[in-house]
Amino acid sequence: MNHALEASIKSNNSVKGILCADNNGLCISAVGELSAQQAGRYASISRTATSLNADTPATVLIETDESHILVKDYDSMTIVLKCHPTED
Repeated sequence: MNHALEASIKSNNSVKGILCADNNGLCISAVGELSAQQAGRYASISRTATSLNADTPATVLIETDESHILVKDYDSMTIVLKCHPTED
């Protein structure tokens, strides 16, 4: 899985990191600027956001000046994507 994630980062210059965690927050894979040690935190953010509206899985966007971090649950996995912010 790491090979596929690394290929995704290399093919898109705006992507800085990708992390995949299971539904318990254990890291399945992490490449780039996202650390395996952060997996539980992102899984918790996703679960908490989804609990606010149980009908649909939530998508969380964390915006800073340096990056945008997208957190979303897919099936039983939490996917985190860290990107450069877009230029306005």
